[in-house]
Amino acid sequence: MDNTPRPGMAILLAVGGQTWRTEFVGLEEGALQLSLGEMPPLELLRLDPGTKVSCRYHDSQALCLFDTTVRGQLHEKERHLLELEAPSQVARNQRRRHLRVSRHVPMTLRLPLRNEALSKVRGKEFVMNCWVEAVAVNISAGGMRMLLRLPRQHSVAQHREAHVRFELGGEVFRDRRLTFVRRDWSSDDVVLVYEFADLNRDEAERIEGFNLSWLQQQSQSGRPENE
Repeated sequence: MDNTPRPGMAILLAVGGQTWRTEFVGLEEGALQLSLGEMPPLELLRLDPGTKVSCRYHDSQALCLFDTTVRGQLHEKERHLLELEAPSQVARNQRRRHLRVSRHVPMTLRLPLRNEALSKVRGKEFVMNCWVEAVAVNISAGGMRMLLRLPRQHSVAQHREAHVRFELGGEVFRDRRLTFVRRDWSSDDVVLVYEFADLNRDEAERIEGFNLSWLQQQSQSGRPENE
């Protein structure tokens, strides 16, 4: 196997439309050993040999993905290990650090808006921070591209940060800080690109897991990613 992950590296394992975070232990006799933690999920303990799974992890330069099958289960000291067949090859995606998918996620965004009518009446720019409805048209743990639904006679004022509220995979992300990257001028609609500024590691990994599960579901259903 090329591009073997380092011991202790997080491996996202997906099967049956769900994704779990595991830890790579090592490569023994052609098997990848993954630690399932002190309290392993029952779904993983019930995996039979030959079950197909998908795995992904990040090395220093790329996102690495591979498909393989379950070899078996092991108990080692206080750890429960899942053994996978070592894949013949690992796909490396060096274009992005995070897995980005095209999916529509309703959001609420707080950012400064310019009131065109009041600015005209007052003869100077009138700006207020407002909550507006938006839809992310793609999303990753790194950030998102979102379509804004602005109230009439309002436009986006110059800004560096915004805050967002949304739900993904049953988890609510509330008032998370965003860093403004750019506006996408390829469309007449108001489409802005942001990066997450304050996600912690667990939140980033959960978004990655949601995206991987969603991609698998799309693949199994035969639907294109952007539906």
